[in-house]
Amino acid sequence: MNRPRTRRRRAAAVVLCTLCALLPACQSVYHTVGAGATGGETASTSQWYAFWGLLPIGGAPDVRDLVDDRANYTAYDGFGFADVVLSTVAFPVSFCRKTISVEF
Repeated sequence: MNRPRTRRRRAAAVVLCTLCALLPACQSVYHTVGAGATGGETASTSQWYAFWGLLPIGGAPDVRDLVDDRANYTAYDGFGFADVVLSTVAFPVSFCRKTISVEF
């Protein structure tokens, strides 16, 4: 008699997990500085957040540390595949991760 209720709960859990995995897709930002990326060099770092993205752990990374003295670059602030996987696992305990990448 509990089988329909159990199936509904499982379906709801699958839908909720899928939505949690898709949420980071709309939180990506590109910044073009100067003429943008001209070469093929890249630098990246990751940032962990607590309370579902509200509190940066260890302070927010500074893109200026990644670019040195370059005047032309493109910065990407968002979630990669590894970030989505790790964030999906850590989401129930309030942690998530994103990547900051800079292409020169």
